Amino acid sequence: MGGFSSEFGSSVHALALLDNIVYVGGVFTGIGVGARNGLAALDATTGTVTLWSPNPGPRTQDPRVGALRVNGDTLYVGGYFQMIGGAPRTNIAAVHLSTGTVSEWNPGADNQVAAVWPAGTTLFAGGTFETIGGQSRPRLAQLEVGNGSATAWNANPNSGVNALVADANTIYVGGDFSFIGGEPRMGFAAFGLAPPPRIETDSIQRLADGGLQFRVSGPSGVPLIVQGSIDFSEWVGLQTNTVGGVFDFTDGDALLPWQFYRALAQ
Repeated sequence: MGGFSSEFGSSVHALALLDNIVYVGGVFTGIGVGARNGLAALDATTGTVTLWSPNPGPRTQDPRVGALRVNGDTLYVGGYFQMIGGAPRTNIAAVHLSTGTVSEWNPGADNQVAAVWPAGTTLFAGGTFETIGGQSRPRLAQLEVGNGSATAWNANPNSGVNALVADANTIYVGGDFSFIGGEPRMGFAAFGLAPPPRIETDSIQRLADGGLQFRVSGPSGVPLIVQGSIDFSEWVGLQTNTVGGVFDFTDGDALLPWQFYRALAQ
C-alpha cells in the first residue's frame, strides 16, 4: 500500500471500512500514487486508490477530516472544512458512497466535528462546535437524519467531545470534559437512548363517524407531534402532546385530506 504526500504534513485521523473499501480521512493532499485531498477510498486488498474523491476543503489548518462513519449507502464525514463533494458544507456532511457527492442533509457546524455516530433515525455529532443543526448545541448534538435539524436532546459538555460509540440502548461519549448532562463526569459518560416516537400500528381503527384513531408512543417529558401528509412531501401538524409518553390521536377528518401520518419528537 502506498504512502502519503502533503504540503501540510500527512496524518490520518479516521478510517471506515465497507465491502473491501477502506475510507481514509485526515490531512493529506495525496495518497499512494493518487492526488486526494483529505479523504480517499482504497481497495482494501491492493491498496489502489479508487476514483471516488469528495475533495473536502479549502481549510488548510487542523485535520480536514477527523470522523468517518458508514451507514447504509452513506458516509458521514466530520472535520474542519467548508466544501465537500462539490457543494458547500461546514464541518459535517453526508457523502454518497457511489458517487462522492453529498446529499441534501446539511446540519452545518460552526467549528470542528471530531466524532459522528448514527443511531436509528438520528446521528450524534461531537467536537468543539457551539451551534449545529440550526440550534445552540455546544460540543455534542443529536441530529435528525432526515433533515439535519438538532433534536431537543442537549447534554452540553463543558469541553470538547472526541469520541462516540453507541449500541441499541446507550450512547457513550469521550472527550476533554469534566461536566456533562448536568453531572460531573471526567472525560467519559453514557446516556440512555430513548426509543423514537412511533404510531402503534395494531391500534389503528376506523371510527363509526368515519374518523381515524391510533395510539402514539414515545419518550416521556418530550413534546410529541402527529403530522399528516397527502404526498410524503409536505407535512402539516395535526396534534401536539406536550408531555410525551403514550396518547391516543383521533382525526375526525380522516377522509379529507390526510392519507399518511407520522409521529415526531419536537
